[in-house]
Amino acid sequence: MQFDFLLETFSYTFPAIVTGAVAYFYFSEFVKQTEKTTPPPPAVHSFEKDKFNLRLQAYERLTLFFERNDLKNLLLRIAPISQEKSAYETLLVQHIEQEFEYNLSQQIYISENLWIIVRNSKSKLLQEIRTQAAAENLRNADDLRQALLKNSFSQGNPIAAALLSVKEEARILLS
Repeated sequence: MQFDFLLETFSYTFPAIVTGAVAYFYFSEFVKQTEKTTPPPPAVHSFEKDKFNLRLQAYERLTLFFERNDLKNLLLRIAPISQEKSAYETLLVQHIEQEFEYNLSQQIYISENLWIIVRNSKSKLLQEIRTQAAAENLRNADDLRQALLKNSFSQGNPIAAALLSVKEEARILLS
């Protein structure tokens, strides 16, 4: 009697155990395949997209910074407010510094090397303006403006070189 009871119990439970094991195997394989083909959760995807957009925006803002501060564009945009060359020098330097300060936060979105290029190009631009303003043969702001246009970066344009660096890093991001 005891043996019959065990045999009967086994005959009912064995097929259930086999069916459960087969179902577990197929379900675990299904989950593995789904994980491989399912895109990341929206939060991860959104974070990556936001990070990409912030970096791209940083490159855009730095491009605008360089375009606005290229000597030819800067001198066309900012006219002397008086005939004193020192006042014009100060006005140009203030505009460059304000633009730079406005874009200071962009350094967290770009590479360290690019930020060094940005700072160095700004310094070279300010140095060029101060060097020309120190020339004694210039009498007034209009003379300074003409000299800056004429002699702008006789040893190469650091703004153009920095702009190329920004474009190169942005191109790498976009590829």
